[in-house]
Amino acid sequence: MKIASPFKLFVTAILLINSSIIFSQKNIKEIIKKFPNSFYDGYIITKNNDSIPLFMNSFTSVSIKNISKIRLYNKSTFDRVKFKTKDVKSYYYKDEKFVKKKLARHGKQAYLQVLEEGTINLYEFSRLITKTKPNGESFNELYYKIEYYVEKDNNLSLLKKNNFKKVVEEYTSTSNFTKIRKEFGDKFSIKDLVKIIQFNNNL
Repeated sequence: MKIASPFKLFVTAILLINSSIIFSQKNIKEIIKKFPNSFYDGYIITKNNDSIPLFMNSFTSVSIKNISKIRLYNKSTFDRVKFKTKDVKSYYYKDEKFVKKKLARHGKQAYLQVLEEGTINLYEFSRLITKTKPNGESFNELYYKIEYYVEKDNNLSLLKKNNFKKVVEEYTSTSNFTKIRKEFGDKFSIKDLVKIIQFNNNL
């Protein structure tokens, strides 16, 4: 799984702003026919492990905190369906998987995109930010702030540039960490994040 580029995130932000134009129309079936790239096949996994296939809008590859923020439609009737966040533990959109995790940093649960799964899980959480002027006024310039989390044995940790090596060492065995240093060099950095976690999980 590749980490999204800044350009991709910028385009996503523009699409989010303009999404209301598309979804203001009532006939979703006609919209799907006319704009085939506006919806994709996906499905949710409920807390009871039921899998429900649905159409999802094309702006879903962004981290969210509330499942109701996603427009979901029945694949047979094209009716819109709604779920509560407490009832949905994960969802799949195209080739992307999102799982619900509690983020102590933000004081609530959110759906994180899964970048890698194995002995160590790697997640991405992206937030849409409005820039603020020095006088405190906000203005219409949006950008995404991305956070990365690693998880092992249900322990979730935020990765930062200044703690990256320490967390990787704590989450890997002594022998694996030695092999990581040999493979990526003593100066490996967060830019090698996905490759390092994949390498560890394949050992």
